[in-house]
Amino acid sequence: MLKDLSISICVPAFNEEIALRGAVEDLQKTLFAHIRDIEIIIVDDGSTDSTPQLAEELAKEYSNIKVMHHKKNIGVGVCYRDAVAVASCDYITWFPADHENPAEQFIPSLPYLKKDSIVTFHHRGRDNRFLLRRLVSRIYTKFINIYFNLDLKYYNDLTIMPTSLVRSLTPVSGTSVIWAEILIRVIKHGYKLIELSAPLKGRQGSRSKTFTCLSIIKIMKDIFYILLKRDIRDAQSYKTQIITR
Repeated sequence: MLKDLSISICVPAFNEEIALRGAVEDLQKTLFAHIRDIEIIIVDDGSTDSTPQLAEELAKEYSNIKVMHHKKNIGVGVCYRDAVAVASCDYITWFPADHENPAEQFIPSLPYLKKDSIVTFHHRGRDNRFLLRRLVSRIYTKFINIYFNLDLKYYNDLTIMPTSLVRSLTPVSGTSVIWAEILIRVIKHGYKLIELSAPLKGRQGSRSKTFTCLSIIKIMKDIFYILLKRDIRDAQSYKTQIITR
C-alpha cells in the first residue's frame, strides 16, 4: 500500500443512472486497497434522469464523496475544472461515470506519481470501440502531434497529476479537449510525462455523447482555441518518456 498518496477523482456524469454506482463502487473497492486516501467528486452535468438523486445517495453512503450539480449540461471539461477547484488531495484525475475504464487501470500508475511527473494512459491496440470512433481518435491524435511537435499515442484517457499543477495551468477548454490542452501544456513546460498502456473495459451506461452536433461544434471551438494559443504553440517541446505495460 502506498500510504502517502491521496488522490481526488472527478467523475463527470451526464445521464449515467445505469453505470454511476458501479463506477463509484469500483473506485472505492480498488483504490482503497492501495492508497491512503481518495476523494470522489461527482459532477452532475445537468442530467435529466435519476443521476442527481443517485449521486446524492452515494454521498450519504460514503463520507469521501462530494457532489456538485450543474443546472444544465455544460461539458466534461467544465466538470473537471469545477472538481479541481474543490479538490483536497495531493493528486487529481478523472474517471468516466459510464465505467468505460476499470478502476484497476490506475494501479500501475501509482509508483510513478511524483511532483514533477504526470502519468497518462493510452489504449492503442487495445481499443474495442466501433471503427469510426477509433478512426476519429487516431486522426485527432495525429493532428495534435504534428501541430505541436509531440509524439503521444493518445490524449483523452485517464491522466493523474499534482492538483497544484492543474490549478496553476488554469485550463479553459469546456469539452474533452481539456485533456489535450493540459497534456500539451505540461510537456511544453518541462514536466515529465509517463504514458502507460491499458485496455478499455467498454461502456456500461448510456451511449457516447461525443458525436452529437452540439458536442462536435463545442469540441471544434476548443480545438481552435488551443491551436491559436501562442504560449502553448511557441513553448519549447520536450521529448516524452513512454513506458508501456
